[in-house]
Amino acid sequence: MRFSELAKIYDRVGRAEKDAERVGLLAEVFKGAEEIDLPAIAHFTLGQLVPPELSDRLAIGPATIKEQVSILTGMNLTEIEAEIRATGDLSEVAESYEGGKDSLEVNELWNLLLDAINKEKPRARVVKEIFEKTNPAGAKYFTRMALNQMRINVGLGSMTRALARAFEVSPASIEHLYVMTNDIGLAARQAKKGERALKDSGLTLFRPYQFMNADKIENPEEIIPSSTNTKKQWIFETKYDGARLQIHIRKEPFAVKLYSRRLNDDTAAMPDIVAAIRESWQGGGNY
Repeated sequence: MRFSELAKIYDRVGRAEKDAERVGLLAEVFKGAEEIDLPAIAHFTLGQLVPPELSDRLAIGPATIKEQVSILTGMNLTEIEAEIRATGDLSEVAESYEGGKDSLEVNELWNLLLDAINKEKPRARVVKEIFEKTNPAGAKYFTRMALNQMRINVGLGSMTRALARAFEVSPASIEHLYVMTNDIGLAARQAKKGERALKDSGLTLFRPYQFMNADKIENPEEIIPSSTNTKKQWIFETKYDGARLQIHIRKEPFAVKLYSRRLNDDTAAMPDIVAAIRESWQGGGNY
């Protein structure tokens, strides 16, 4: 599937007035997608150009996109800024580039960006290649994903309902797998295989799962009402300032990965913790 075709569908999804219509459009896309494209389509629909744990390493921001739009369209940066002020949307300025070949495939884009991260390719060159391989609609939605501004009113709820309709499985099973793996692409692939495949999948080493986050409540009365029976005991713990980390350990060959609350791989940023774990770990198996 060409990325430009997917971009046109996103335009239709974004114009839909009701969630049911958006779900129906996406369900048709998922149902008709080739297996090789399905994970990438799922990620792209949630605005993820790469797996979430790699998002902080993608490093494609407004400045890089503006620079390439300027080079490819001949507009100077002052003109680009003026267009952004007029439209409020950099992606519409990117859409003005009409010189692309429209050959970029969905899975090709996914692999191209993973390769850029793994091989540390210059991001400006990567963006230029993407724009030159797609059409204006593709440039528009690539820009939106890069800036985390999809603007098509699709969240996890709509996504799970669309996958459930496409493959006749339970939305709850899809959502549970997503929470346990943080991988909507895997959830889509398993949903296509059926309900049992969803339930047989779960935690995997070096794939971070969603953290359980607390809800902030301003009024203590909402937590422990004053009318509560005074004989009832409450247990609480003090919250200390610090970093929440998810630690994945493989015994043989030994490897450690540290994931932040945003599920980014922060291993390289904390070599002292890695060294301490390596020195003190005496457990067996993989965790």
